[in-house]
Amino acid sequence: MKKTFICLSVLFLLTACNKKSTDKTEIKETEIHQEVTFDRFEEAPVINDISRVPFIVYPKDSKIKLYVQPNEKADFIEQELTKTETLFGDTEVSNFYKIIYQVDQNPQNSKYAYVLRSDVDKDNELLLSENDHLNEIRYININGRVQNNVKSFDGYGSVSLIDKLEYNQVFQKNSHILLKTNNKPVLQNDIFSFRLRDGSLKEIPRVTNEEGLYELEYIGFSEELDRHFFKTTLDKAFLYYKSFSTINNEIEEVIFQDLPTYSKNTHLVAYFSNDEVGSLLVLKKYNPQDYSFKEIYAINFTNFKVSSSKNLVWENEKTLVAEIHHPNTKTTSKDYKKQYIRIKFLDL
Repeated sequence: MKKTFICLSVLFLLTACNKKSTDKTEIKETEIHQEVTFDRFEEAPVINDISRVPFIVYPKDSKIKLYVQPNEKADFIEQELTKTETLFGDTEVSNFYKIIYQVDQNPQNSKYAYVLRSDVDKDNELLLSENDHLNEIRYININGRVQNNVKSFDGYGSVSLIDKLEYNQVFQKNSHILLKTNNKPVLQNDIFSFRLRDGSLKEIPRVTNEEGLYELEYIGFSEELDRHFFKTTLDKAFLYYKSFSTINNEIEEVIFQDLPTYSKNTHLVAYFSNDEVGSLLVLKKYNPQDYSFKEIYAINFTNFKVSSSKNLVWENEKTLVAEIHHPNTKTTSKDYKKQYIRIKFLDL
């Protein structure tokens, strides 16, 4: 009986000591993590050009653990993030991303940190769903009248996701080549020139400084629209397209933010371009009698961006399909996630 009592007493003491030791360890670890400051993190270079950043990651929660080393047992700071903060990706290290974090959103106080890949989404992995309100717009311009108070496309049509197979079927069935390159203008002494139907000669300088330096690059000729198309960059940054009529010099040039897609049945041209918010869809009505264009719709969608108007196709007289991606995706990544939508208009 005495031996039993002694054994029980020893067991109790061991258990109590072990618990006390564990509690101390937990308290010690907690204290260590609480005392971690950004002085413990390696300094990182200031980011001056975001386009050179390999990738960006987006936290799945409002808080994220920033580790000092790529190890789940390493010290970390659990940081509350604001919507304006950006986590700039540097490299992938095992199950971590090495990132550059700007402390207090100050680029001069940039630090290297490590985040678990399971805690974030890499920009090229972002996907849209119907819950992302694809019909949300910043404004709509109808026949030249801007309506800033309209925030949904629902009153004018619908936007829905479709799968790649369905998109490809529409593309193969309805896509046609708008531009041909067998009727090129002559380029001599930095001047493009071509003969108009009325017999006069049209001359267009390849380089100009009239409204800022830009250079013209010939793209092709559209028989349906009777126009030559040129690609231009303003100050090597802003890309757009100029089109010149082949009828006479009285017909003005028309500018498109991207190459349009054309519906022969309705004489409607459409093109998509991206802006700082999302994407801009523009529809113009072409009049083959006087060769003029009239803008009937300009819709600024806010929750998706587009790859190119080359992937915009008329499915029927009131419907377009397009290739899109998440607005936070960096399209410089070759393997970014592409998605597809159908845009139906109630009336055109």
